[in-house]
Amino acid sequence: MSINDYNAATQLGSPGPNDRYRTRNPPIANVLKEFKRIQTKGNYLGFWDGELIPGNRYTAEVDNDVGLQNHLQGIQRLRHGKYAVVSGGDPHDLDGVGPASHVFVVRIGTAPGRGPWGSNIIQQTFPPDGDKIVKVIGIEKGLWHAGGIQVLGDILVVPVEKSDPHKSRIVFLNMADPERPQRFVIGIDRSDKKAAAAALTRLANQHYVLAVWNAGVLDFYLSKNKNLADGFADDPVSWDHSDVKAGRGQDANFSDFQTINFIAQDDDRLFLIGLHNTSSFAPAIPGRDYADLYSVIFPAATLTANPILGVPRITKIAKRHLLCQDRQCNMDGASGTYIDHRGRLHVYSTWHWRSDNVLRISEFASRLDLKDRPITSISEGRIDLFEKTGFKGKRLSVMGRRQAHISHYRAINVQGGPFDDRVSSVRFQLPRGYTYTLYEDPDFQGEGLALEGSGSVEEVRNLRSEYGIKRVTSSRFE
Repeated sequence: MSINDYNAATQLGSPGPNDRYRTRNPPIANVLKEFKRIQTKGNYLGFWDGELIPGNRYTAEVDNDVGLQNHLQGIQRLRHGKYAVVSGGDPHDLDGVGPASHVFVVRIGTAPGRGPWGSNIIQQTFPPDGDKIVKVIGIEKGLWHAGGIQVLGDILVVPVEKSDPHKSRIVFLNMADPERPQRFVIGIDRSDKKAAAAALTRLANQHYVLAVWNAGVLDFYLSKNKNLADGFADDPVSWDHSDVKAGRGQDANFSDFQTINFIAQDDDRLFLIGLHNTSSFAPAIPGRDYADLYSVIFPAATLTANPILGVPRITKIAKRHLLCQDRQCNMDGASGTYIDHRGRLHVYSTWHWRSDNVLRISEFASRLDLKDRPITSISEGRIDLFEKTGFKGKRLSVMGRRQAHISHYRAINVQGGPFDDRVSSVRFQLPRGYTYTLYEDPDFQGEGLALEGSGSVEEVRNLRSEYGIKRVTSSRFE
């Protein structure tokens, strides 16, 4: 990579009439149910910077008064499931580099391409060599702050902004080929407003709605027609956070979100998830990390064949407290949602900065459920081993056959700590014909418990009382 690429001089081609890109995310049958299935403890991952970020940029060690602003801002996993994109802002003008806004394309080569990733640092401190940033997209010079982002199908929406004076632009990228992205000619210029986060969805009438969040206000834009490449109408409608409604058991609160993402239900009902940390000075001053869920109901006139954009009714209906620890994530760093091929909802978040050339992620995956449909492929297999009975405490997740051969649990690190002799309950889903065995002694010795695949989700609430298993020290597929 050249300095010019990093310094927002990257020239991206524009999608042509024959270029294909998807314009919808997988639908979810019941958004509220899926939201409640998001696990509060994350799988720990890391990825290398690929030596594509110069100097001390995107670290906490930048030596000037804007160093705390030079951090990762948003994350989205792409439809090509081994890839993710992370946005960031670099306000520095040092050594002929910057200020500039960026999108980093990350490839987790060791991860499964479908479903949750699971951890890639269970049996080692650093990630595998192939899990790294593979491309830097310089978005804009001057508009150096790239905020919270969203992917809709293959379309990535990126808000970039600056202060003094306030100015922002909404940029659209085609990520159908993650390592060869394209930039749409269309965009939205906001000459007197900033843009901290943006979300994009497609209504049942095939028109697009864009939401831009800044300083307590959501500005909504409606596409001119059903073709995204034709852009958006000039005049948005605005909704103020003080107009939020409170659902049963919820507070009437719409916070200062780092990221907002639209989520569509398969009956065309629309929802919005906001991700944030409660501290105004995160991560320097710790706060609590939350995902908040809102229903979004547009007026009937917005949903017709010839829509007229109106201000929606927004109601808070649920929230989840997600545990960011060990400098693995912060919802005021980069955060975002992902819907997998089965309609399961996951949340991803990074720490603000890289350290030792590594950037770290937590994956808050959807919980396995006894009502999940059966599977037939080991690539969709999953074993969740829990520290405590009743599926509580730290969790080791084995995804498919990756990192499944564990000869001694003393050598692994799970969610920031040791896991030796601590397995007390298990929930798993394996296809027929596959067996994963838990052994009491190292090197697959001693008494064992065979977890036999049926295709459906199975669970054991207490290994000791149900099977007499006092400890688990090694495990493998047979």
